This record gives sequence, C-alpha cells and structure tokens, in this order.
Amino acid sequence: MTFRDILNKYRTQSFSEQDKGTRFERLMKAWLLTAPQYQNVIKEVWMWSEFPFRKDFGSGHDVGIDLVARTVDGDYWAVQCKCYQDTQITKAHVDTFLSTSEKRFRDEELRQVGFTHRLWIATTEHWSSEATNALQNLSIPVSKISLYDLETSPDSIWLICSGVSPQRWDNSSTVTQRISRRFLIFAPTSLLAGMVVFLSLFYVGLFLWMQKIE
Repeated sequence: MTFRDILNKYRTQSFSEQDKGTRFERLMKAWLLTAPQYQNVIKEVWMWSEFPFRKDFGSGHDVGIDLVARTVDGDYWAVQCKCYQDTQITKAHVDTFLSTSEKRFRDEELRQVGFTHRLWIATTEHWSSEATNALQNLSIPVSKISLYDLETSPDSIWLICSGVSPQRWDNSSTVTQRISRRFLIFAPTSLLAGMVVFLSLFYVGLFLWMQKIE
C-alpha cells in the first residue's frame, strides 16, 4: 500500500470534504509518530480537538491548526494539514494558521508557552507566490511537507499509519501455508476428540441395549 493508494481511497470514499479532511489529519498524526525522520524528535501528537490547552485559543471550531506535536524536548509544534488535489494554496489559506500559531498558552504546569515550530503538510504543489512569501523569514519558522515528501516515505510506514498490519498483505501462498500449519496442528487433536466422543456414545448405547435384553 502506497501513500497514493490511501489518498485515492480518501478522495473516493469520504462522505464529505470534512470527513476527508479528518481522515487525512489522523493519517498525518500517525505519520508524524512513525516516520523515521521524526522518531527521535516528536514524542506525541494531538488532533486539535484532543489538544489539552486549546481553550486558551478561544471557542472557535476552525482556528487554523489541525494537529499539535510535542517534541522530546517539550517544545510544541503547530501543524496544518491540507488534503488538496487541484486547489491552489493562497495567502488567505495560511493567514489564519500563522496568526493562531503565534498565540501563547498555558501548559500543564501553568507556564506561558508558545509554538516553537510550524509544519504545513499539503498534498498539492500549487502555491501562490503570495502564500509562499508569507512563510518566509518568520520568527516561528514554518517547514513545508510536500506531496513528494509523503510519496517517498516507505510503503511499510503507510501500512502502519493506515492501520493495516503488513501480514495482511502477504501473498496467497504464504497465507495458505499458515492455514495449512494451523490445520496440521489442530486436526489430530480434533480427530482424537471426535473418536473419544464416538466411542463413548457407542459403549453407552451398547450398555443400554444389553440392559434391555436382560
């Protein structure tokens, strides 16, 4: 299973744009926790609805941040996810994300903290020049994760991220061998149990028949 396979599935099977976006956000959450380049960097990732300190940002549903990552050093990263195909990313798309991710909030120890880094993940390469320029020379840097970056992640990573065990993608001969081994293990036991039941019933019947004759 490749990233393209998952992307095409989301685009064809999602009930709505919101459903597709949520699926993609969950996939990116799993990817950030699994991708080799982040394994020793990111400790945990929240969906925005799960982020324990989101109340400091107001009660609005769409604040421009989709995921929040916490690093092994305790820093917080704001993440935006866009599952676009032909839509161009404009400056209007990035403005809310940039302004919201500049706000500070209180952590579990009631310290005033803020985001130290930002990620923009997009499945399109269509960026307006204004949007690209808006991400330059910022006090809180923004890293772009492109479609190419996602597509070049190992397929095994996408199997894990999509919740599919790699064993389910074994070829049919391997699956057949597994079934055969299980049959060879359990068949003798099942056969012996069946013979015991049969003989028990036979002798009970024989005993009752002899009692009737007497």
